[in-house]
Amino acid sequence: MLKNIFSQLTVHQEKQQETFLALEISSDVIKSAVWTVREARTKVVKTGSIEEWKEEDKNSLMNAVDASISNASEGIKPEPNKIIFGLPENWIQGKEIKEEKKALLKNLCQKLALKPLGFVVTLEALIAFLKEKEGTPVSAIFITLTEEQIVVSLTHLG
Repeated sequence: MLKNIFSQLTVHQEKQQETFLALEISSDVIKSAVWTVREARTKVVKTGSIEEWKEEDKNSLMNAVDASISNASEGIKPEPNKIIFGLPENWIQGKEIKEEKKALLKNLCQKLALKPLGFVVTLEALIAFLKEKEGTPVSAIFITLTEEQIVVSLTHLG
């Protein structure tokens, strides 16, 4: 009897955990995920669909993000609206998002009722993840392939 009560309490506590969105934007595809924090660590709850988009078409980004996020959020209550962006290096200047890209993201957040929490450069986040997982700074060659370009990034000791 007590076991049933405790298991119900545990399930109830898990449902109360706040969920967040992660959105990776690359030059031609959008990827999303819903995540939460459990025991001081991030945990992916569900991933969304991978959607193609064309940078020259402003509605293309909106439609791709909406489709991917809707897919990721399906069945999750309450639906998350706080979002962290994973952005390509060419969207960043110094430590800030380029003005034209910032306006694009602001419009996206307003139309989809999203609350931006921040951003990471996708490659930098990957390097940090590998460092944490391996326990040592990463030395590697990263290759990103798209229809239009090949990006090669060399990382030495992180």
